[in-house]
Amino acid sequence: MRIEPLAAHQHLIPTIAEHLRQEWKDFAPWSDIAVIEARLRDASGSAPFPYCLVAVSAAGEFLGTASVKRNELPGHPDKPFWLSEVLVPKPLRGQGIGRRLIEQIVESARSSGIPSLFLYTPDQQELYRRLGWEDCCQEFVNGEVVTIMCRTLA
Repeated sequence: MRIEPLAAHQHLIPTIAEHLRQEWKDFAPWSDIAVIEARLRDASGSAPFPYCLVAVSAAGEFLGTASVKRNELPGHPDKPFWLSEVLVPKPLRGQGIGRRLIEQIVESARSSGIPSLFLYTPDQQELYRRLGWEDCCQEFVNGEVVTIMCRTLA
């Protein structure tokens, strides 16, 4: 498995967008495939943020993805950088792909000088706690209660 910038695998954008839509289609940010694809194209450009990583097999098959976004939740201007859209297709879960994507995102953010990363999750708090994230607060986002979590990088 290799973890590389989405910029090197732009042909996977439709595949990744469809996986993201299938996983979270009940929530507005992931209900429109064209919007998801546009967001992924933005994350595969030359700007430092947003950016997206993709895990691929030796044959170049999609194994998972994770992104860093700016200002994911507008009500939190004090939290500028967010781990987002961490996804491994269901048949591939439990093999450490998501963990490796998250670790690579953390290292990339740290080397870019980002002091802290944030995320929100309705149901994966234990996974993120095991990976060094801490609870910040709970909030209502996209129609559900989520935990906002933080990982200090400095």
